[in-house]
Amino acid sequence: MDEKLSDVPGEASLFSLVRFGPGAITILSFITIMAILFYVLGQRTFALLLSGLAVLFFAVKSMERIQLPRTEEKKLIGEMCLVVKAVRRGQQGVVRVLRHDGTMESELWSAESEDEVEEGTKARVIGMRSIVLLIVSSTAEMNGGHEEKVGAR
Repeated sequence: MDEKLSDVPGEASLFSLVRFGPGAITILSFITIMAILFYVLGQRTFALLLSGLAVLFFAVKSMERIQLPRTEEKKLIGEMCLVVKAVRRGQQGVVRVLRHDGTMESELWSAESEDEVEEGTKARVIGMRSIVLLIVSSTAEMNGGHEEKVGAR
């Protein structure tokens, strides 16, 4: 089984589990068994038709474009995040995105910033480059210049 992704971003490879899942494998197996059975019983025409159907089914499934889920940038931009590992100029840090109810998402994100953002402070997501969030410290906005620290949960 080929677990490698294709060269097209967001598209699964030919023999991925997503493309040929249990349902597709069951259908191909059933058609193949029926073709063999008809061939053994002397019904070569039906066996040939079923073999052609199996090849057609395989071809259609192989050309199917499977899109892998992508993080929607628009959902993250503008959101607040908590800095888990300090972000330094030229070095990535780690953040957790905060939900609107104040709880934290379970995912950790790599983050970069033009400014230094200390661990435990809140920041705002202003952009995204691939899987790295671009953040800006929001302490000045939130407290009129006073730094806000929050404990990691």
